[in-house]
Amino acid sequence: MHGSISPYLRKHVLNTLEPNDFLFLNGFIIALLLSIYFMYLYTFDYNILKKTYKNCSILTFSQMAALIIIGTFTIGASILLLDFDKNYNTPAMNFIIIKSISLILLFCIGTFIFREKYSIKQIIGITLTAVGVLILST
Repeated sequence: MHGSISPYLRKHVLNTLEPNDFLFLNGFIIALLLSIYFMYLYTFDYNILKKTYKNCSILTFSQMAALIIIGTFTIGASILLLDFDKNYNTPAMNFIIIKSISLILLFCIGTFIFREKYSIKQIIGITLTAVGVLILST
């Protein structure tokens, strides 16, 4: 649902709310629904919560740091996306831009950090994607 109707629902709500208001309310609703879900699990399947607690308690410091970094990027990307939806582009255009930027960033991270080798066909595909986004946004 995230890639289909969700951007349009978000745009509809952003006609009234500011991005930071939306982020707060959305986070609150998610926390409420997760609380209800975990209360359900606690009531009917307590063993799964014990297993989850056990798995979380053995995370290393670097794994916890990775979770914090992922969370930080998620919040930052959400704020940026909400600002784009409210003030700049249509949800469809934002979706295309985000997918293209993600592809380019993955290519750069793979090349420079993980030293991956890409075929000429893959490089041409990434280049054509970037050119397509430029054409669509002008």
